[in-house]
Amino acid sequence: MSRAEYYWRQADICMRLSLLSEDGEIADLLINKALQLLAQADAAAEEGQGAPPSHMTDTERSAEND
Repeated sequence: MSRAEYYWRQADICMRLSLLSEDGEIADLLINKALQLLAQADAAAEEGQGAPPSHMTDTERSAEND
């Protein structure tokens, strides 16, 4: 697994956990962490350490580019 793939997987986990959280503050923290991880994944991918996962939808890809 490349470094970028690792960050994408961790971001996915954070986003899923945020959806399960009943505490809005915790959900916000998880979403912010997911965004940080997506930025790290993008940086790693630009360095040639992995490509975006093929299972990502166009919406997910555009959201991580925002």
